[in-house]
Amino acid sequence: MPGLHLLLWAGLSLPNIFPGERILNDHSPAPWKVGEQLVYGVSWTGINVGQAILQVPVRKVFGGRPCYLIQALTRGNRFINSIYKVEDRVESWVDTHNLQPLRFSKILREGHYKKDEHIDFDWAARIATYRRRKWKEPGEVYKLLGEVPFGPQVHDPLSSICYLRLLKFGVGNTVSLIVNTDKGNWEIRATI
Repeated sequence: MPGLHLLLWAGLSLPNIFPGERILNDHSPAPWKVGEQLVYGVSWTGINVGQAILQVPVRKVFGGRPCYLIQALTRGNRFINSIYKVEDRVESWVDTHNLQPLRFSKILREGHYKKDEHIDFDWAARIATYRRRKWKEPGEVYKLLGEVPFGPQVHDPLSSICYLRLLKFGVGNTVSLIVNTDKGNWEIRATI
């Protein structure tokens, strides 16, 4: 299932949690602060080719709701970019109160390949709307790819990491969550 490689970020971004039981309530702060940034080196066959950054740069109003902007950035270094430029940005706008995703964006810039994809989550209608732009023609606009209904608990690939940071984990516990990506709802299950 493409797109879920972002769940690998969870292993990198969860240094102080233990899975299974939810620890955020209506009055608890999120388990991160605006300005938090985790920076990782990226290598390929042992050669440094760039860096990956997971960050919470701002808290703003999005769609009329207070939100955190969660970003995962991948950048090639100067050497690799001279051969094959990589500047990818994945973003999730999540409600500060319940961490529900409101928009998920994937902006890919890899060599000559460009693709922008957005998923807008309408929680009242429980519909995720997919739009994409591939930049094949100048002035290309976003095209509607489809709408996918979702249930009361759903995450995008990046907001799922936020959700995992709210859990207490215990050996033998099973963690399960629904991730909406690639025009579908996918159950992710792991036993600790």
